[in-house]
Amino acid sequence: MRFLFDLLLIITISVWILGLAAQGALRPQVAGLFLVALVFFVAAKKASGGLSRLIRSVFRIALPICALLTFAILYSGGSLSRMTTLLSSVLVLLVILVGFYVMFRGLFK
Repeated sequence: MRFLFDLLLIITISVWILGLAAQGALRPQVAGLFLVALVFFVAAKKASGGLSRLIRSVFRIALPICALLTFAILYSGGSLSRMTTLLSSVLVLLVILVGFYVMFRGLFK
C-alpha cells in the first residue's frame, strides 16, 4: 500500500513539474533535475533518523509554498503587482481558513 502512495505522489508532482516545463515557466534541464530530486526524496524518505524527518519537513512545508508561488506566477501573468495582489488575497483567505480550523477544532475537543 505504501508503494501505491509513493507512486501517486511521484505521478502528481511529476505532472505539476512537466506542466510548468510545458508552459515555459521551467527550463527543461531544471524540470529534469526536479524530477530526479523528487524520485530521490521519495525513495529516501524510508531512511531512518534525521534524513527522514528532513524529507518529511520538505514535503510538508516547501511543497505547499512552491505550489502557492506557482499558482501566483501562472495566474498573475508575470506582473509583479498582480502577483502581490493575488498573494495578499490568498493570504487573507488562509488566515480566515485557519480561524475556522481553530473554531472547529475547539468544537470537537
